[in-house]
Amino acid sequence: GANFSPGSSSINLNQAYELLNCKKGDSKAKIESNYKKLMLKVHPDLNKDIDSTKISQMLTEAKDLIIKTDFS
Repeated sequence: GANFSPGSSSINLNQAYELLNCKKGDSKAKIESNYKKLMLKVHPDLNKDIDSTKISQMLTEAKDLIIKTDFS
């Protein structure tokens, strides 16, 4: 896993793919599917042990970055 400092919301493309368990060249559908699965995993109602808000923000940012960069 990659290390992220809280408050730094600038991740690079490689980190974005890593966060979503994807690799460059994966389909947009696969990226969105992985994103949804991970978002469910970190849902605050299902997982009280983690900072789900921070993690969901990072996942969303990762998905947006990939889609903006590789699919637009």
